[in-house]
Amino acid sequence: MNPEVAAGPNVKQVVPFLTVSDIQASLRFYVDGLGFSMTNHWSPEGQLRWCWLQNGGAALMLQEYPQEGHGAWAT
Repeated sequence: MNPEVAAGPNVKQVVPFLTVSDIQASLRFYVDGLGFSMTNHWSPEGQLRWCWLQNGGAALMLQEYPQEGHGAWAT
């Protein structure tokens, strides 16, 4: 038996990463509807693009990409 496996799992947390088309609508659902709290976010040029949501021991990440596809944000 592999000693690393016998010592126990090394994964502490797995967090789903969800791509959404409307991050504000998604926030209303998860925060207002299900009671999640935003614990971290990324807002380039003042526009929310990514966030980490937490509700007790549950967490998830949301990211909104522009309609034109990945990497199409103006720089």
